[in-house]
Amino acid sequence: MANDTKRGLVFSTARLRLRAREHARVGDHAAAARALQRVIDCRPDDLEATLRLALHYIRSEQIVSAARTYLHAAEIYARLGQQGRALALFDRATQVDPLQATASRCAVWAMALGSEPAGRRLCSLAHLHRIQGRKDSALALLRLAADARPDDIPTLARLLDAEVRDGDREDVQVRLRATIETLQRRGRTVDQLRVAQLLLDRFPRNLFALRTLSLAFVAKGEAERALPLLLALQRREPGNADTLLRLARIHVGLGDRVQALAALERFVWVRASSGDRDAGEVIESVLTRAQSWAPGDRVWQRELIDLGFGAPTAPALDLGGAVLTVLPGTPPPPPLTMVPRDTPRSISIPRPRLTLPAQRRRAVASGELVVC
Repeated sequence: MANDTKRGLVFSTARLRLRAREHARVGDHAAAARALQRVIDCRPDDLEATLRLALHYIRSEQIVSAARTYLHAAEIYARLGQQGRALALFDRATQVDPLQATASRCAVWAMALGSEPAGRRLCSLAHLHRIQGRKDSALALLRLAADARPDDIPTLARLLDAEVRDGDREDVQVRLRATIETLQRRGRTVDQLRVAQLLLDRFPRNLFALRTLSLAFVAKGEAERALPLLLALQRREPGNADTLLRLARIHVGLGDRVQALAALERFVWVRASSGDRDAGEVIESVLTRAQSWAPGDRVWQRELIDLGFGAPTAPALDLGGAVLTVLPGTPPPPPLTMVPRDTPRSISIPRPRLTLPAQRRRAVASGELVVC
């Protein structure tokens, strides 16, 4: 039964092809196009019939149908992996009527090719649609280009600008975050940072871009580039202890001990306010780590020891305008510079045990707090 149906379909399309040739011979290209359109309806992947149909549409001045038929032929060649012919037919379609090349009609063609020339053509087409006032169509074409080439930086830049101007600002941020994560998984660090910088340039308050770039610069040892990003991140997330600890280390590396101590004080305050650890334990653990940042700096070592005798109060210096919360059950902490050394603090902290060397004036740091 299936063979009979197939045999009848072949016979029917053969008769339609013959009828189209007869119409074309007498110059009736519109009738020839109608006959070949029926062939395409029965056999959508018939390349010969598709190309002849486009030609008859052109000769019968049916421009819209001709452009759509050329797009269909380009899609067939793209699925077959013949990139050159797929691009050539796409160019032919856009020459006939570029406004017919919408994202929905180009989707299969673009995703099958996924090449740089395809993305470049879609971006040019989007620009033309925008000039014609078709902003939604232009935006859809740029999104398609970004889907086909998700790691192409120029395409992402154009999409970003279009989304900021006409589209969904939240959606494009989610898209770029997914791209950054994909590049990170593939180990393409350079491209990952370029996309993250692109995202941060358009959305300066994007937390994911701030984290990505600041962590990358810290890992590369580029303290001066990491510092403004960490400060911006700390303003957005005043309670992020990891950011504060990185800030302290960056300041130590840049020789700014005052700011480093301020960041450490705020770190102790944040960790103690969470309630999961005693403030004394927080101080002891962070001092052990901070001593290793500049082991040869005697001033830094002594200031760290002095910090160990204090309680977690608000730092004397502002790290960017972030407001500190009050510890549960305690009054707001006064600035550190206004608190005398012997004034009771709002949090009781056990005095750290001290180890004094017997015969040497200069102490050697062990696992405990050491005073020189």
